[in-house]
Amino acid sequence: MAEFEEEIPISMINQQLMNPYKGAVLTALDKLIEANLTVMEGALGIALQGPLKEWSNGVPDGEEHAFTFDTISKLEDDNVQMLVALMEQIQGVYECLCVVNDIEADNGQLKN
Repeated sequence: MAEFEEEIPISMINQQLMNPYKGAVLTALDKLIEANLTVMEGALGIALQGPLKEWSNGVPDGEEHAFTFDTISKLEDDNVQMLVALMEQIQGVYECLCVVNDIEADNGQLKN
């Protein structure tokens, strides 16, 4: 599953000004990126209070760790797995919109 970035390049904004329809599609893609990040945060929050609680309690205050989709998707927690399924659905819609609208994406970063 692609990791999503949060920024849309200036070239994308210029395209929005040139073609309002494609601009609306790009905006929708951006919202899907935001939605996926929000769901990921929710899944991580549940994981840190469930299957990762013991680990989380042992992490010193201020220490930072990065979690990937793969890490979260391997956890055996029903609630986390439901959110993983939702993230996969969002990713599928994102990819379909890119294909249908001839938009290239690389790890969630739009190319054109």
